Amino acid sequence: MIADLNTHLTWLRRFALQQTVTRLPFGDAISVEIAVEGGLMAGTSTCLTTESLVIGSGPDCDVQLFDEDVAEQHLRLQLRTSLFGTLAEITPMQAAEIEDEEPLVPGEGSRLLRLPLVLSVGQAKLRISAPESTGLARSFNKRTFAMMGLVVVLAVGLFLSVNQIVRAAQIQSIALTVAQPPVDKVSVRPDGPEVAQAKLDEFGLAQDLVVQTGEQGSLFIAGTVPSARWTNWTAFRSWYDQQAGMPTLVSSVTMAPKLVELRPIASVQLHEPATVFFAVGQPAKIGDVIDEGWTLTEIDAEGLTLTRSNETTRIRF
Repeated sequence: MIADLNTHLTWLRRFALQQTVTRLPFGDAISVEIAVEGGLMAGTSTCLTTESLVIGSGPDCDVQLFDEDVAEQHLRLQLRTSLFGTLAEITPMQAAEIEDEEPLVPGEGSRLLRLPLVLSVGQAKLRISAPESTGLARSFNKRTFAMMGLVVVLAVGLFLSVNQIVRAAQIQSIALTVAQPPVDKVSVRPDGPEVAQAKLDEFGLAQDLVVQTGEQGSLFIAGTVPSARWTNWTAFRSWYDQQAGMPTLVSSVTMAPKLVELRPIASVQLHEPATVFFAVGQPAKIGDVIDEGWTLTEIDAEGLTLTRSNETTRIRF
């Protein structure tokens, strides 16, 4: 909440500055002092009387810097006086930092700020300031000037607050009057689960699947269907989709892998050589061909892996 409040106050301050420039314009001779606080030229300063200046490394710049990462034309400042003192409209040609402000990004337009301010241009750091008495402040003391500025900010803030309240009320009113599309009410058959269970039995799937009532009256079917009866499950789904009034069907049905007819396993030896001992017949090791032409390729604590031609199957213990 504090972060949102600070964001709104920053925007309000910028809006008030912009309004004083556009609605209460007045001019005066502009004098600014530029002091280099960091970089190759730290400790130097200069005073300029101008309405605009360019900062960069090029020979045509009003403030020329030779530090690393300073472009030939890095920033352009348009200076003007206002009710709030001297303002600088900063247009970045390259990225720059402003102390206590969001970074300047080229292509995002200009930024209007009141002096003094501290700029970081490449590896250089500049402080740009103006005389304390500027514009209307020449005719009033600091207390009067501060009171006038406060009145302007409060007036603008009050206007924005009322405007936001009115807009919020309008949005709420619109939201309340949005037409809702009609909802088709289809009566759900109360005997849906029993009908579905009977149909599964008819398709020979009752022993494989479980029918339950799900959330909001839906029908939940789960289980594993052998591959030989998978077409029966597909036919059941097709039948269900054509029925009117049946509950929404939610299914978690999987196909069982192809089963291998093996002799009953009596025991398994996991240490080398890994061996499967059948209740009838000879034991089998990895690489042996056993029932129905299946080759035993893996024995572990969880089961057996068998292969035949391009088929692979897993028998779990």
